[in-house]
Amino acid sequence: MSVDALPTLLSVMTPFPYTAPADVSMSEASTRFEEHAIRHLPLVRGERIVGLLRRDVLEVALEHAGAGHPALAVSRQNPLVVDQGARLEDVLARLAEDAGDAALVVRHGKLVGIVTSTDICQGFAELLGLRDDDDPDVA
Repeated sequence: MSVDALPTLLSVMTPFPYTAPADVSMSEASTRFEEHAIRHLPLVRGERIVGLLRRDVLEVALEHAGAGHPALAVSRQNPLVVDQGARLEDVLARLAEDAGDAALVVRHGKLVGIVTSTDICQGFAELLGLRDDDDPDVA
């Protein structure tokens, strides 16, 4: 198999992910997760990435804290950020080292996408012929 046949970061990432301001409350963040059917929410201050909130972490926090608390308090403060030109296999290795499940993709310092471990697995499943895009039940 040639290296050219491998999925690329740009081919598996979700472009232009939904974001929320750094001061968003846990309640508002929960609403955004529901509205957009997403599992990760980058938190930004202006154009600067300040955190990455995971839906499952927020759900646990909501059970133990008030909904008005800032979501930033339960977000990952230093999320993995990669350049859009990075090779997918390098991003995969960094995710494994980082024990993370998502990386934020930037171009010239600006957020342009998000890639999750699920996205990467789906890309490789397609490459290996384990996934049929016409049949959502085939993985």
